[in-house]
Amino acid sequence: MTNEPRFYTPQEAARLLGVHVQTVLRAIASDQLPALVIGGPKRHTYRIPADALRDYKRRPVGRPRRVLAAGR
Repeated sequence: MTNEPRFYTPQEAARLLGVHVQTVLRAIASDQLPALVIGGPKRHTYRIPADALRDYKRRPVGRPRRVLAAGR
C-alpha cells in the first residue's frame, strides 16, 4: 500500500502537473479531467481521484499533428 492520497485538490493537481490551477479547472470544466464536486452550486470545490489524475498525466499534450504526404 502506498502513501498516495486517494483524492487531490485542484491546487495539488496543478502542482503535480506543473501547470496553473486555472488549467486544471478548465480541464475539469471541459470533462477532460474527472472530478467530484464538493458543496453547493454557488460555493463549491473539487476533488480529483488519484487514478483520474494518473490517467490524465499519461495523455498526450497539445493538438495532434497533421501528417502531410510526401511531395505536398
